[in-house]
Amino acid sequence: MAVVVVDRHWIVTHASPRFTELLGWPPEVISGRSLADLVHPDDQSGWEAALGDLDLLGFAALDCRVHSSSGGWLRLAATMTSHQQLITVLCEIRLRD
Repeated sequence: MAVVVVDRHWIVTHASPRFTELLGWPPEVISGRSLADLVHPDDQSGWEAALGDLDLLGFAALDCRVHSSSGGWLRLAATMTSHQQLITVLCEIRLRD
């Protein structure tokens, strides 16, 4: 399981070593970057729907493709929870199926 913490603008404030290992982005590259920038363009509508659920319910599920440092796309299945000004994303990342 990988963990990412973002602020209300989706800027990564913390990424677990497992997250950076799986996506191939070094911590210094992923930190300060918008998580939304990694989501595949065709999955943006699902991303927006999950954000709506997060605002309404305080939690949301997300299944989308994310960009890896190698240039490919990986499947991200995540549960997001909101805590005041931070959002925790618990995710499983696997090769695109």
